[in-house]
Amino acid sequence: MQSIFEYFIERFSQSLQIQMHELIEEQDEANPNDKLQKGVVLSLENVMRNKGEYGDKEIFELASLSCYLTLKMKADENYLKLLKEVNHPYIQIFVAYFEEDPSNYLESLMKIEKLTELIEKREDYSDEMRANVLDIHSWVYGQQSDIAKVKEIFRYTRNQITETENPVEQFGLQECYMNCSWWFLHSGVEIDFDELFSFIDPYVQKFKFYKTLTSYLNVKGGVESFMGDNQEAIKSFEELIKVHEEYNDDYRLSIAIGNLAEVHMVMGKSNLAKDMMEKAINLYKESTGKWPYLYLTELGNMYYLLGDEKAEESFLHAYEIQRKEKSLHKAFIMYELIHYYLRIENLAEAKKYLKELRSLSKELEAPSINARVDYLRGFLEMLNHNLSNAVEYLQSALEQAKHTRDIELILFCNIQLSVAYLWYYRLLENKESLNLALSYIDTVRQLAIENNHNQILTSSLMICAVLCSVNGEYEKSLEDIKKARQVGKDIDFETLKRDLDKIENSIQNARNTGQLEIAGQNIIEYILPQFKSLLSLKLLQTKRKDVEVLGLLIISDSGIPIFSKLKDKLKANDLLLSGLLMAITQLAESILEGREIGRLKDVNYADFCITLQAIKNGIVAVIASEVSSETRMWAMALAERIKEIPRVVTKFVSDVPSKIEDLLEEVNL
Repeated sequence: MQSIFEYFIERFSQSLQIQMHELIEEQDEANPNDKLQKGVVLSLENVMRNKGEYGDKEIFELASLSCYLTLKMKADENYLKLLKEVNHPYIQIFVAYFEEDPSNYLESLMKIEKLTELIEKREDYSDEMRANVLDIHSWVYGQQSDIAKVKEIFRYTRNQITETENPVEQFGLQECYMNCSWWFLHSGVEIDFDELFSFIDPYVQKFKFYKTLTSYLNVKGGVESFMGDNQEAIKSFEELIKVHEEYNDDYRLSIAIGNLAEVHMVMGKSNLAKDMMEKAINLYKESTGKWPYLYLTELGNMYYLLGDEKAEESFLHAYEIQRKEKSLHKAFIMYELIHYYLRIENLAEAKKYLKELRSLSKELEAPSINARVDYLRGFLEMLNHNLSNAVEYLQSALEQAKHTRDIELILFCNIQLSVAYLWYYRLLENKESLNLALSYIDTVRQLAIENNHNQILTSSLMICAVLCSVNGEYEKSLEDIKKARQVGKDIDFETLKRDLDKIENSIQNARNTGQLEIAGQNIIEYILPQFKSLLSLKLLQTKRKDVEVLGLLIISDSGIPIFSKLKDKLKANDLLLSGLLMAITQLAESILEGREIGRLKDVNYADFCITLQAIKNGIVAVIASEVSSETRMWAMALAERIKEIPRVVTKFVSDVPSKIEDLLEEVNL
């Protein structure tokens, strides 16, 4: 493993080299990088006190080296004060970057842009400096979601990596490359990540900088998790942990352990994930003196899921850290705290904090927070048994979440809408409500499949089994239980396995008796707590399925298509189109007869998936390249928008395009 220090030391006079080595050796640090950083900073202090003995170039080079060795979290006030004495815009760019925090992201970016303009005009501005400035740019522009700028930086960086042998320039370029990759991952940019890593790997291995190698492993693990390859993600994070442990780098080790904990949680290892998250939090606190408030909220959800009373304490701890701030981080922490209080049905505390969050959301004007506020209001209305209000808020939150691509909120809205319609069914005993509940939980199941989340898939299959059994579909129920057992065989959540046993026995008995009960309790009431468990599971964003919507048909209850919107590839093939229409008509028959009103159905036909959703006096049929959660939600949104087909359809048909124009644009139809 190499340090940038080894390439940089030769730039200094012999006497300064000796001084640095002596100061470095005096540092009592287990982490080699921290030892180097502290020795170099002390050397910079000596040089600044004795400026007459050193030239401006030596001061500048020493300040630059200290910046390369300093982690942002460890740039304390005394160090920043020292850097501010160095009269060079290059060093001041690092100062602005080190001082950046959630309360001043935009202000820091503007300061960095002004300093960049100054440095680009200087004669001493080199490719080496440009590489390290772009490393900072790649991060701060990513913070602002300026992906166009990140792409521009990436193009230069990738080309320059192949051109230069300068180790210090390579150091900046490789870190910049990792930052760009990270933002591509989290902004949904379509990119070949396998090629991206195969390109950079030889350069990372050639120079073996500790910082860039560990950044590489961290991003690689994140990408593997995103691609749904959780086993490979675990290998990458475990290798990363090993490297950090060898370097005694507790700060970066804490982040690696936290990332690994999240992957284990997805794999159903709840207890292991909880233990690892506790370790990550303690390491972070010991190494930085600060509490990682976002990890505290993750731990709170793990505690809740495992029935640990420390859940509330963990959420409140995170809130207290950010209580005086007005930031997105505070808003997300408040969301988690309120979500916890709603799950335990402490409505008084939930209302108190929701009032504060609503006020904060108005100041922040962030779409992602506005969507979560609507979701929380829907959850609260449901607990107050105002079901119509609850559905309205939850559907609003779902639409907003789809626009912001908030996969976790999309999941939670589908879960809660399933619960809402299940309550409608308990109150009204109408089959339409039960079918709607089934449609939403089926979408949850599909989301779990697409995002490779074993625990969500197991729980959703179990709930699907219960609802299908209420619907009299006993064989389908037992098939779902069998799948749940197979998917959940490695999950360490024992109560889930006990529930599977009880529910399977209940379904088998119901086939003979018609009575769906568990220990004298109605099976629906028994299953409701499972929904709350689902609301404690985090769904990490993975690669979106490349699914194309090819056509839409609105069919009257007489079986006649009264509106269609088809892509050319369907229109051009008369034989295929006639076959599809015949299949849709046959599939729609049972729905049109009223046996499955409200039920969303996915059926494979040839190389396509047909998704059917009943509306009053008719049906909506969506033709797509394959089944996906997005096409299911799109079909449900269409059905909700159209609602019914009137007996006189002339005006209805002419009004449909304007009524669903935005939805058609959403899928390029």
